[in-house]
Amino acid sequence: MRRQLTGQYPDLSAFGPREWTPQEGEEPIYSVTRTHANRGKYRLHNFTSEQDHTQPLIEYTISGRRYPLYTLADLIHSPHRFTSETRHNVIADLAERVAWRNTKRLLNRIKPTLRKEGLFRRGFSRRDGYVVASRDNLELCVYDYPNMVISEKGGKPLDSRLRAELDGLFSYHRNMLVVLEVKTGAIDIDVDHLKKDVIGPLREMYNGVTLAYLLFGTENNLFDQRRPKFRVLRKRPLYVYQQLEDIGFPTLFLTFEETKEDFERMYHHLAVQDSLRRGERVTFQSKVEIANGKVNVYATGDEPLLVVPDRRVIIP
Repeated sequence: MRRQLTGQYPDLSAFGPREWTPQEGEEPIYSVTRTHANRGKYRLHNFTSEQDHTQPLIEYTISGRRYPLYTLADLIHSPHRFTSETRHNVIADLAERVAWRNTKRLLNRIKPTLRKEGLFRRGFSRRDGYVVASRDNLELCVYDYPNMVISEKGGKPLDSRLRAELDGLFSYHRNMLVVLEVKTGAIDIDVDHLKKDVIGPLREMYNGVTLAYLLFGTENNLFDQRRPKFRVLRKRPLYVYQQLEDIGFPTLFLTFEETKEDFERMYHHLAVQDSLRRGERVTFQSKVEIANGKVNVYATGDEPLLVVPDRRVIIP
């Protein structure tokens, strides 16, 4: 039986798997019956000014509230050039941003009257290197927020003492931490590493706090597509769930509403914007719209890249 998040967390428990038997004599299966149901939508913008680094190139909307998912500053400071070699890394970054935004919205939406001061101390900073918590020779630090890392203390470079990277860490209510893991592909999670370098250190740093692991992935990789109606966990995510269940660590599952094509479109848009910003030659398939005396040329965004007067001569 699954470990229930009872007491003050009953609503989060609904996002964990439920064990049941379809017919007598059959092997039990594990279904996840709830989704975040945020119905997020993204919109692609062209950059308009090199001076305004806060302008969103990708905007994400949930329940009428708009959030900058990827800004011009993100583009300028990206460690990746937008090439075929870095495409996977950029898409993974975009997926983490979408997952983080949807997870935060979900936690804020579930019984908001229960949310009180979180586990992160006052003065919490998003700057790289800020120490969120520590214990003995380990520390939890901000690194490219909302990402965090667990590392060994010391003056050595971070790479040499890094133990684990977290895609996100949420303080929910007054006594619970939710560890976010984002996967756009196969669920290739090293469970032994997860137990040793993530769960173990967090339990030491936050002794007595309820911890949960939230795996955010695609429908195809989390659930058996032969039974889409029942959202039955596939073997690998089920294995992760069972292994963590054995050490008293509940697992939650959420899925992207965005498709693979959506993330490909976001990536291609950023690649075009980066080339335009650098003054490089850009080739793209466009849509042209002629209306109200103007010719609107669309590139990859949801708004025109170029607007020129309609100079056509209409011969009656």
